Amino acid sequence: MTVLTDLRPGDAFLVALRITDRDQTGLQCTMHTTGRQARGDLHLNPDLTITGAWRDQANTIEVTTLDRAFQVGDVVVRDTTGETLVVRSAWITGEGWRWSSSPQRSSIYGTDGWTVVGTVTLS
Repeated sequence: MTVLTDLRPGDAFLVALRITDRDQTGLQCTMHTTGRQARGDLHLNPDLTITGAWRDQANTIEVTTLDRAFQVGDVVVRDTTGETLVVRSAWITGEGWRWSSSPQRSSIYGTDGWTVVGTVTLS
């Protein structure tokens, strides 16, 4: 069991939002992590700000973590060609994990077909 207080920088976890109301002040949602019980409340405001709070103590809220495919500093090799790159940026999208060999994300890759073969410390 992983709870919110177990998470560290770079970790990712799932949160589902259920819209409970919509009006001129924005969207009111409940937050769900595991199970059907709402674990928090969230308001998405028209000015693109978010407000809200968890309903319980962080050490009691179970979460489902997402395995991070690549992390900054991983050395990866393309399985089909042997091309070798260093991961400089990694993030998640609706389609899954994405990564780039540049901090500016000028070239974006999916994780399929790449294998981590080592790590380096970037400065």
